[in-house]
Amino acid sequence: MEGMTTICPQCGSGKLSPCQGSKPVKCDECEWTGTDRQLIKVPIPKNPNSLEIDQDGALEIAKHISKQYMLLLYKDASQVLGRCILQAGLVGKQDSKNLGRMIKAACVGAHQSTLLEAESISREYDTGRLLS
Repeated sequence: MEGMTTICPQCGSGKLSPCQGSKPVKCDECEWTGTDRQLIKVPIPKNPNSLEIDQDGALEIAKHISKQYMLLLYKDASQVLGRCILQAGLVGKQDSKNLGRMIKAACVGAHQSTLLEAESISREYDTGRLLS
């Protein structure tokens, strides 16, 4: 292990407000508030890009990051994707059911493609082919 990081005890997110003196810590994901002593400390894997199952819980951390990424795609990209789908004429403005299906498919596709690319980058990192 190269170090430790802290995550929210309620949702497992690493999106925490900075700890400053006696101020409470706040999770930006679930709005949990508490002290830094209540945070869960987890080891950082030697290769943070790895999804290998090992004793340091890298797989659980990766699953949580993947889930957060998917939620962010739905939350932040849905309107833009919907507008693109409508402008391309793939569905009509009145066809909200199929527009919803296409937005979901676009988010899932982006999610899967990004994770596959992260896996490729990890393999390159492991083999020393990744230079930057």
